[in-house]
Amino acid sequence: MKFKTTFLLGLVLITSSANYSYSVSAEITKDSAYRVAIPSPIENFDPINSENQINSNIVQNIFSTLVTYRTEKTELKQSYGDIVPFISEDWNVTSNRRIYNFKIRQDVFFHNGRKLTAYDIKHTLERVANPKVLSGSQSWVFRDMPIKGLDKFKRDCQNNVKEPDLEGVKVLDDTLVQIELTKPTPLFLKSLAMPVFSIIPKEEVTKWGKEFGNRPVGTGPYKIERITADQIFLTKNPMYFEKGLPKISSLIYKVVPKVSDEYKLFEQGRLEQSAIPDEQIDKLLQKENYNKYSINVFDNDSFNDRTVSDIIKEPKMVSTFLGINSKNEMLKSQKVRQALNYSINKKKIISNVLKYKAIEANGVIPEEFPGVYSGRQSPYPYDAIKARKLFYEAGFNDRNNDGFLEYKKKNAALNFWYYENAETESVCKAISEQLQAVGFKVNLQKTSNWRDFLGKIVSGRADLYHFSWKAKYEDLDKYLTPMFDSAYIGSSNVAAFNDKEIDSMLSRARHIPEDEFRNKIYNQIDQKIVEKAPWVFLYQPVRYVRVMPYVYGVKLHPVMQEVLKYTYFKDNNNVTLSQK
Repeated sequence: MKFKTTFLLGLVLITSSANYSYSVSAEITKDSAYRVAIPSPIENFDPINSENQINSNIVQNIFSTLVTYRTEKTELKQSYGDIVPFISEDWNVTSNRRIYNFKIRQDVFFHNGRKLTAYDIKHTLERVANPKVLSGSQSWVFRDMPIKGLDKFKRDCQNNVKEPDLEGVKVLDDTLVQIELTKPTPLFLKSLAMPVFSIIPKEEVTKWGKEFGNRPVGTGPYKIERITADQIFLTKNPMYFEKGLPKISSLIYKVVPKVSDEYKLFEQGRLEQSAIPDEQIDKLLQKENYNKYSINVFDNDSFNDRTVSDIIKEPKMVSTFLGINSKNEMLKSQKVRQALNYSINKKKIISNVLKYKAIEANGVIPEEFPGVYSGRQSPYPYDAIKARKLFYEAGFNDRNNDGFLEYKKKNAALNFWYYENAETESVCKAISEQLQAVGFKVNLQKTSNWRDFLGKIVSGRADLYHFSWKAKYEDLDKYLTPMFDSAYIGSSNVAAFNDKEIDSMLSRARHIPEDEFRNKIYNQIDQKIVEKAPWVFLYQPVRYVRVMPYVYGVKLHPVMQEVLKYTYFKDNNNVTLSQK
């Protein structure tokens, strides 16, 4: 298999075949606002509360981190999963990979006008490390940041020690900060790139205390202008350190709870982008375009002659699967689990049930995930004949020719559980019908209680279960280890997968520096897990986003989601969209 040297983001811009008319709108200028909808109000913009993706999208416009993910490529070998300098100008690492020295840019200013220094880096890290500041639900952020003295610092904070010091973070001068780890980890820089570690000014936190989140001051491309009950206004930061950015003078986030209402506002010309409601997808897309997914488009600059607005197909970094209870004697055989995979027509579910809001899974790791191989194929394409052959080889038969399989003289029955919501219910009903078609008696059951659902899985009462998985952040270790390392059985390893070879490979890869060799091991692990088939590999959700014809430079980053500082307007006959 060819190793992936480029990262195709997988954004497809599709020209609609529907008929539209256009009317002249207000003049599109460089000072115009970019208007986008959010589903609910956001009352706190403190980066420490940025775990929610919508909140994170706005926070990254107000604040900046020490390092960040690559947002522009100039060479083929570069990837959007790379960590690059941001507030730091550069850094070096000692040979034992435990000490990082960061050189801080000298042209970074907070929104209040003060120049950022290395002391702000230390203050930010200490604030996030303080257990009295960071909520318990986010304490995991330091799991891959073993900073020297971290445990003592936390104890000192709890014991109200005056001016506790995080020993592993040293300010060498105004432009140089050193961070020392107790052990090397390839995940350290990716942790630093998370929005929770956005750099903040100590004096503003001291001044406003818990109200800082309502009066945020950062170094990002935009700053808060005002907040109303249903809108958030951001205006361009004239002191922003990335020259020429941002390209649009203001952002307006409008609270619109329903996607259908959001789309109506878009059609009326009152939003520059919109998610597409399910009922509109069939109307807007030609069916032959649904699965066109491999075009390497990170923004829409290449579509210079557009007569209608663009539709962007964006993959979500989520794997949806059917978990298999390998404790069930009937499902222990690898052949049986592989047969279950061949029994499910994923393409039919994606087209008929999900209305093309997903792509077929090609393994454990989602397509376009940083570091994953390109060119993977579906490991288990639908093949009912092959499935039946494997079932019979594993000891299943239909002795009385009633259309139902038997195993050890008993009917092959499966308890299939799912967590209740309308879309999942439709998917699971379709899967149930397909399993019955190959000879299983399926007892499809649902629950609206998440703890109850997990209890069914962990206890083994669910033979099959519909589940989705998303890593805390985009690293291959974070995707594979929690789900397949035997040390996580009883928690995130819901399939109770236990394989000594996989455990060993995961342990080895975890300690290798971030490079192609490390990625290669994780891709090999992915292939081995696919072969062992602890899941039925179903699909990866996608979302469709529509933008106005005059909008260019849209960047839907695989990790950072909406990066708006590159977005700009071109006068395209000053059009407003209206459907005939």
